[in-house]
Amino acid sequence: MRFLRALFVVAGLATPLAACDDPETAVHYAPKQPRADRATALHGVTFAPLRDDLSVGERQRLSAFVRDLPADRTSVTLLTATDGALQAQRAAAVRSQLQGLGLPVAAVVRAQGISVGPDTVVVSAESYSARALNCPDWSKSPGYDPLNLPHSNLGCANARNIADMVADPRDLEVGRTPGPASGHLGASAVDRLYNDKAKSPVATQSNVTGITGGGGN
Repeated sequence: MRFLRALFVVAGLATPLAACDDPETAVHYAPKQPRADRATALHGVTFAPLRDDLSVGERQRLSAFVRDLPADRTSVTLLTATDGALQAQRAAAVRSQLQGLGLPVAAVVRAQGISVGPDTVVVSAESYSARALNCPDWSKSPGYDPLNLPHSNLGCANARNIADMVADPRDLEVGRTPGPASGHLGASAVDRLYNDKAKSPVATQSNVTGITGGGGN
């Protein structure tokens, strides 16, 4: 009898422990949100010593580099080793070549973090591609869940829609610098309110046709 009582106690303890190992209740929900992956491609344009013109071979290699870039949403920066007049002329020659290929240059800056030779201008092409973070996620079965936890794929539809609709995927990571703020419009509305000159709402009219009155008995 003592053995059977101990067996029942062990069985009662095993039941909640088994629930902890249930894969339906052990799934951790990972937030779903639209994000963007950044890719940077580098290409070095080499000049002859003391020359600022592009050779035929460098023009061809630069054209091949541009053809392999994403079709749109690519930001280009030129990196130089020095700020001298010769390097400025070389950067201008590379900029002109890229613009002729339909790829405008955003800026020309001193190289930091990478080694650039004295007779080289590096083209840094940065692009972003949107994706839905942690999606798809079907790690949790849509079946019965006694704890009523969020499904693992919850939010993926919204994240995917935003990733597909965003005009510039870079905005998902760094955003944009807002333009100058102007409070004139709001201040004018307040002034009109205080001076009892508030504008009335614009009247609208809907033309409904094809509706006839019902006949009486």
